[in-house]
Amino acid sequence: MADPKAPTSKSAERESEVFSAYVFFNEALDFTMAEVLDAYEEDYPGLPRFKDVIPPQHAHLSTAETATVVLLADHPAVPSVHLFWAANNRDWNMDGLQERSGRLFPEAAEAVRTNQGYISISAGGEPGLATRFIAARIVTCLAAVFAGLPVATAIYWSTGGLICSPQHWISAAKDAAEDKIPTFQWVAFDRTSLPATSDLPAQVSVESYGMAPFNGHEVCFTYAPQSLRTVGGHTASMVWMLLQAGHQFGDGDTVGLEGSDVKHRIRLAPEGPLAAVNTWVVLHPASPVDEMEIFGERQGRPPPPEDVDKYTHRGDARYLGHLVRAAMATPTAGQRLS
Repeated sequence: MADPKAPTSKSAERESEVFSAYVFFNEALDFTMAEVLDAYEEDYPGLPRFKDVIPPQHAHLSTAETATVVLLADHPAVPSVHLFWAANNRDWNMDGLQERSGRLFPEAAEAVRTNQGYISISAGGEPGLATRFIAARIVTCLAAVFAGLPVATAIYWSTGGLICSPQHWISAAKDAAEDKIPTFQWVAFDRTSLPATSDLPAQVSVESYGMAPFNGHEVCFTYAPQSLRTVGGHTASMVWMLLQAGHQFGDGDTVGLEGSDVKHRIRLAPEGPLAAVNTWVVLHPASPVDEMEIFGERQGRPPPPEDVDKYTHRGDARYLGHLVRAAMATPTAGQRLS
């Protein structure tokens, strides 16, 4: 019999994806989970605690061996966390990862290639922005405990396909602990440039990869006659608006972005021939894309969400924190806070 909770589409599959952070080391690491959890509780005093560790937390562990640990949280809104570690016994394919990661971490490929062991930390969560953020934050902050060690060289974030430096990862954990989305550590931004022709100026497209695990959507700022820096910044702003501030867009809306007096058209490309997952496509007024031919008639804004009165901070930076605090205060099986 089919699992009624199984994802029914690629977008839903991504929104159910497990968050994993891999921390790489340049030499074997010996530790106990008691030491790790003490550091976690000291660095992130406001986050949930873990009530059980399997095996016992005082067992002596080493990345020179292969082993698994399970952490069980003391709060029903927090998922169990799985840790796995091993010596460097797998081939890490860096194709595409260096290009994604190199802008912030030029040494990414070398840090991974020369590693002498790693720890992966993983947790899932039911669909819904609050539960997904809680799971990602737990993984991020536990990984940051290891990232702060002198032997840590890099962190790979699976759902964004990004490799980060230890210092950037520790900064991401600090943001997440304060109910902020660490955009550039959780979400990659893939870039495409088209040279100018006799008919058109140079064009730039930037597409997010890593937002869908939080809300089932990505953002694509397509064929804009602007610089990569500008378009990349606009795409990151859209991710922030959707995840941090809870903005809700309608198909055909226009949006003004910081630093620009241009109104951009937003179209929804549902999962299918146009997009691998549901994607908000942002069109510059001078984009050569034939909007109506490709996307059809504008469908407008969906009905107001059921939580429109409950979550009064929708649309500003407090929205995500409000949502997370609500989930932690009144966890209910099957409740979706998004």
